[in-house]
Parts: sequence; C-alpha cells; structure tokens
Amino acid sequence: MPEYLATGRNAEGKKVTERVEADSADDAIAQLRERGFDEIVLHTDDVGALYSRQADVAKTFSPREFLWFRALPRSVVTFLPVCLLLYKRNWFTLLLALAVLLYRRAVPAPWGVVDTLLAAYLVLPLAWALVAQLLPSAAARYEQLVEAAAWGRWEEVLARADDVGPGIPPEELAFRRAGALAGLGRLDEAVHLVQRFGDGAAIPAWL
Repeated sequence: MPEYLATGRNAEGKKVTERVEADSADDAIAQLRERGFDEIVLHTDDVGALYSRQADVAKTFSPREFLWFRALPRSVVTFLPVCLLLYKRNWFTLLLALAVLLYRRAVPAPWGVVDTLLAAYLVLPLAWALVAQLLPSAAARYEQLVEAAAWGRWEEVLARADDVGPGIPPEELAFRRAGALAGLGRLDEAVHLVQRFGDGAAIPAWL
C-alpha cells in the first residue's frame, strides 16, 4: 500500500512526523484528522507514496530522519545516513571505547598501541561511511541515467538503463528505456516495452 509522510500537531499539541499507509493523499490526511491531528503538512504526493519506502528502514530511521536524509545534497546523501546507522548500531561498544580512551588520557601515561586502536575504532564508522559514499552505487548510476534523459541523450539512456544495477523498480527502467526509444523514433518498440505494465498490477492505471 502507498505510504505518505506527514507532519502535524497531534492531539497533545506536539508537532510530529509520521508515516501513514493510505490509498491516497486525501485518505492519509483524513486518517490523521480522525486521530486529532491539525496543521497537517503532507510531504509525499500520490506518485512518491508508491516509491518512498520509509517502512523498509523504519527500525533504523524515523520518518523525520527519513525526510531529513531525503533533502540532503548528493555529496552527503550516502555518507551521513551510513555514518549515523553505524554509530547507532554500535553505540554501546563505541561509548565504552571512548570511556576507556578518556580514562587513559586522564591518567598520566604515554600514547600507546591501545590508545591508537581505541581511537581507530571510534572513527571507523566515519571511514566506512566515506568509503560507501565514494564507491559506485545504483543510486549514483540512476542519477546519471536521469541526467542523460533530461538532456535527451537517448543512446546514453539505453546504455545506462542496462548498467544501473539493482534497486530501481523495473517499471521505472522500462519507461526510461521507452522514452529513449521514442526519442530515437522507435515508437513501436517503446510501446511494446511498456505494454506489460498496462494491467495496473505493478503501477496504478492512473499513473
């Protein structure tokens, strides 16, 4: 079911951001109003609700954090979430390492191998997140595909669609390919490519 992200003031007067599963944006707002919400701001439209899956990462990131990450510039869109994820998952051992390091610094003792290992462990999530940011990813390849489509580089779109990798909905890639084929004058091939998505199963008929 589509999921919407919305911010509003709940019955207790507190401003919160929540995920709402609903058939439409109007239904999402109606559900929130029934629960006593007002001053509702919907952050997801009917198209985005089909593909923005905060539920997939709900155990790690709250709806509010998800919105924050969604608005990040490309330069940190992988780095910051991965970094926070690693620190959250390992907070106890990291806190313990920090405590031991601070204790050793409080005691008059020379910097040793133990101190170096503790410091390295504390910055390991930062280093790993940086590596993840620099490595080629499906998201980066998809952005290159979208840029090529925006500039009408149709041959490049077809090549990048074959190389984008997992994580992109098949119907999205099919329509990207079809747009490129149509741009190249191969309309019959384009129509044939997307015909299988016309049954309303993968995407709603209105979309």
